[in-house]
Amino acid sequence: MAVLSNSNQTDIQAAISGKQLTVSRLTSAEANAVLVIRATSNGLTVDMTVNVSAIEVDQPPVVAIQVEDIVFTTFPAQTVIDLTNTFNDPDNDNSLITIALLSNSNQTDFQASISGKQLTVSRLTSNIATAVLVIRATSNGLTVDMTVNVSGVDVDQPPVVAIQVEDIVFTTFPAQTAIDLTNTFNDPDNDNNLITMAVLSNSNETDIQAAINGKQLTVSRLTYHEAAAVLVIRATSNGLTVDMTVNVSAIAVDQPPVVANQIEDITFKTFPAQTVIDLTHTFDDPDNDNSLITIAVFSNSNEADVQTTMNGKELTVSRLTSTEAAAEIVIRATSNGLTVDMSFTVNADLVTSVDYFNSTIKLFPNPAIDLIYLTGIKGLNPEFAIYNTIGELVKSGILTSESLNINDLNSGLFILKLQGNNQTFRFIKK
Repeated sequence: MAVLSNSNQTDIQAAISGKQLTVSRLTSAEANAVLVIRATSNGLTVDMTVNVSAIEVDQPPVVAIQVEDIVFTTFPAQTVIDLTNTFNDPDNDNSLITIALLSNSNQTDFQASISGKQLTVSRLTSNIATAVLVIRATSNGLTVDMTVNVSGVDVDQPPVVAIQVEDIVFTTFPAQTAIDLTNTFNDPDNDNNLITMAVLSNSNETDIQAAINGKQLTVSRLTYHEAAAVLVIRATSNGLTVDMTVNVSAIAVDQPPVVANQIEDITFKTFPAQTVIDLTHTFDDPDNDNSLITIAVFSNSNEADVQTTMNGKELTVSRLTSTEAAAEIVIRATSNGLTVDMSFTVNADLVTSVDYFNSTIKLFPNPAIDLIYLTGIKGLNPEFAIYNTIGELVKSGILTSESLNINDLNSGLFILKLQGNNQTFRFIKK
């Protein structure tokens, strides 16, 4: 037996093997065919016709464009593939095809996901690895699967942030903090000792200063007012980098007073001598009322030769002796509990002739019983000496007023001498 003819070999296939007829449908389209089967025996034949019909059926989608193998040579790495034209449905609208990830043979090293008709494949490790993805397309309930091979070549891993530096908050001024970054970064496949670090950026260099020396980060507050900054610290290992951000904030604090006008050094060339200095505008408090600043003499390195007194905001500096002398004076201003110190030097030249006196000095009463008085003295504190008639010193000291007590002297004639005056004064003590 043999197939003598087939009226539609496009849609229908027919073949006889021995005494078995096999008829196959070649397309999903509606079709008809007439087969003629001839039987031959002893040279004589007979033909039989067989009618074949095919009802139209829905065809499944097919892979139109195979996605090529994906090979990652770097890490981290990701690729996005548009699957819009990858699948085709011969007898339905391709826009109705839905696509999903059916399986991923290696989810440890690779991540795959489909959104709409977009396939995203990401490399999760730097290890040598492979994976087989199975992508399923569905159309009108019929499916087709496509496999995609993914591989990752071994690459050097970049450093990572192992320990995040916490936010830095400054509540005082001046203020500074030092942070050890030795264990902050880690390189999974290289020596951590070879990691280098640097401040990549500082969003507020006016108020905040940041610097790295070796693996130590130093952050300093530069101003009193409220401020914030974002620091970016970059770690580099074997040419690969990772960045870490550190938030810095500074709370506004009260500013101390400052020296607005420095007092110049004072030099006394005469004796006695005194100067008065108005300190009203010497100090300034940037954020408080200057009238509330209090001022005091904090220290005087030489109280024997130089005297300092404060009355409100008026400083009086007096020379106490005629000898050569120097003193370091420290004035402290206080405002709202905060202070600032200002220092200046007082120099006193040696004075050999002291002009305490007017041209005429009068001593009275004479004779006197317990007190004598002297008029015509310009300043206070001249030295005096009293001698008896044979030249013996019987009393000496510093004249602190126009009166001198002689009650402790015996009765008799005495001679009074005052420092810096060539006159001698004779008086009688009763």
